Amino acid sequence: MDRRQQKTRTAIYDALTKLLRKRRFEDITVQEIIDEANIGRSTFYSHFETKDQLLEQMCDEMFSHVFSESLMPEKSHDFSANHEEMKALLERKSSLRATFRGILKMHSVI
Repeated sequence: MDRRQQKTRTAIYDALTKLLRKRRFEDITVQEIIDEANIGRSTFYSHFETKDQLLEQMCDEMFSHVFSESLMPEKSHDFSANHEEMKALLERKSSLRATFRGILKMHSVI
């Protein structure tokens, strides 16, 4: 996947995450995801066939390392020398928390 495609996919993931913070998955339309991501309908459908496939692939990407057949050793967790790396990690953690809350809301767990 080239950078442009990855940027679009990230925009779609971010749009769905933002919408999931507010409402249940079943109540979100593809049009709302498209509007939030600021992309065209054909662009959305060139990446995903349905919003269900979007959610599935988003979850696959988030959890792929957990279910990996061959776990790779982790690099050092010492972020003291690189504050930008720590900031990015914390921002990603916050984003994932919101996504997980949205997924749990979707299944009426919370």
